[in-house]
Amino acid sequence: PDELFEMANKLLNTEQTFDTEEEYNAWVQKMIQTVYSISNKILKMNVDDETYIKAIALKGQMLYYHVWAKPESFPKYEEFVRTIQKDPLLLKAEGGQKVIDGQVVSYLHEGCINVVQSGGKPEDFQKYIDEFHEIVLRDPEFVTMIPSIVYPVQQMATEKKDPAILKNAFLKFAADMKKSDDQTLNDAANGLMGLMRFAELEGKPMKVVGTTIKGEKFNQDVLKDKVFLVNFWATWVTPCIAQYPELQPSTFSTTTRDSKSSATTWTPSSTSTRITSRRRTSPGRTCPRRCRSTTSSRRCPNSTGSPPCRP
Repeated sequence: PDELFEMANKLLNTEQTFDTEEEYNAWVQKMIQTVYSISNKILKMNVDDETYIKAIALKGQMLYYHVWAKPESFPKYEEFVRTIQKDPLLLKAEGGQKVIDGQVVSYLHEGCINVVQSGGKPEDFQKYIDEFHEIVLRDPEFVTMIPSIVYPVQQMATEKKDPAILKNAFLKFAADMKKSDDQTLNDAANGLMGLMRFAELEGKPMKVVGTTIKGEKFNQDVLKDKVFLVNFWATWVTPCIAQYPELQPSTFSTTTRDSKSSATTWTPSSTSTRITSRRRTSPGRTCPRRCRSTTSSRRCPNSTGSPPCRP
């Protein structure tokens, strides 16, 4: 088994360059099929629990990659996930439930993506969200994967210009997390509720209050009848830091009469940004394009085709 795992690892970490999208897609399919066969070969051996769990995880990873390249293979991945949920060896082995839950969460994410891609209805998300809801309440460690479940629903809400889709999908989820004694779940609930409120703000007046970096109270009323830009940012987010110089008053202008540019740095008192900040520590899978991206449900900046990079 060790030699087979080493072979699989070399294939997954091979640096490749491709002249065409067709060459890349052909290579990905071959890599997936080869590693998938390796995992099946290991599973047919008489191995210990640790090796069995590792092989199951590898097989699931390949089926997950296969869905990226061929969305129509989603039913096969679903069948695999439902099978391992009943696997007695996994259920009794140490760490087995964690592997099962990890594969289920990946499947639920793909399920939500599939609803969007197939032109489904908002209610089609609910069975995936409810199952994810159960996993997170059982194991708070999976709160790091909330963005990957939220994003497809948020995408549909944006496309249909109906923020109620997001609220209806996650209101009970957020409320149940808020009731928990676990601080991690409380923070995630605040973030989710904040996202729902934010979605409902589009096209409506927005009230901005807070505390400046000097410790002074700030209220947007002082800028009444003036043009001003509100930028939500965080000191630990690299793109925010890189963007900051471009948002100084001296670097942009407006032709609106009687307008005034104003920049104020302030610290929000809510915890609504925490859910986003956790994404940087989210355990991700490496993109088969070798860009090392673990972004959530968004096309990798280093790729020009499919599959996109997903956690």
